[in-house]
Amino acid sequence: MYSVRNTAEHDLRACLQKVKEYGYDGVELASLCGKTPLEYKALLDEFGLTPISAHVSYQEMVKDINKVIADYKAVGCKYIAVPWLGEEDRLGGENGTEVLNNINRFAQIFAQEGITLLYHNHYFEFWDYNGEYVLDAMYRLAPNLQAQLDSCWIAVAGESPLEYIKKYKNRNPVLHLKDYFGTYGEKDFQFRPCGYGLQDMGKIITTAAENGVKWLVVEQDTPSMDKSELECAKLSIDYIRGKLL
Repeated sequence: MYSVRNTAEHDLRACLQKVKEYGYDGVELASLCGKTPLEYKALLDEFGLTPISAHVSYQEMVKDINKVIADYKAVGCKYIAVPWLGEEDRLGGENGTEVLNNINRFAQIFAQEGITLLYHNHYFEFWDYNGEYVLDAMYRLAPNLQAQLDSCWIAVAGESPLEYIKKYKNRNPVLHLKDYFGTYGEKDFQFRPCGYGLQDMGKIITTAAENGVKWLVVEQDTPSMDKSELECAKLSIDYIRGKLL
């Protein structure tokens, strides 16, 4: 739902209806779009969409972890992902060790409620931390935490999405499929619908299936190719269903 967040904020019901019509089986929430958890769940039920997961900030968890649990259990999410951490909160930053210890503890609390806590990476988790990548150090030091690998950001960082999916076999239940074109940081860079960029989506999906990934989530940070958010979402699912699945 992050891919279509502006559309969803304007008219969640119409947005979810389109997402279902396009052929998606479920959604990952980016917010509640001003709805109560039960109102959101009712809309998902109406259209037969599975509430896979939700992105919830670390700050929200610190503020009231019990509310986070109650809200997303009511929606029906089995996974919650920390979407990112600011530089000061990452390993190597001023608060990094404390934050990671908290996340590891939160993962235990979530697990007791039947929810799995994930961490969603960007490219900057591939910076050095005492001779290893920040991302690898996080998963080593926080054994209760599961991964939500992002295929685009792994590639942007210069690593192989395929090898990282294999590396975190059975620890990466929800994978982000994200395509891109150009060089990150340059004017030619664009997030693209799946199948319209540089990623080998066929190999990524096959590797995911072989390594314990349970859900594939299409994420496109911003629309491109003169298409709207929903048009990009349709191009992605048409490509995946028509050519790969």
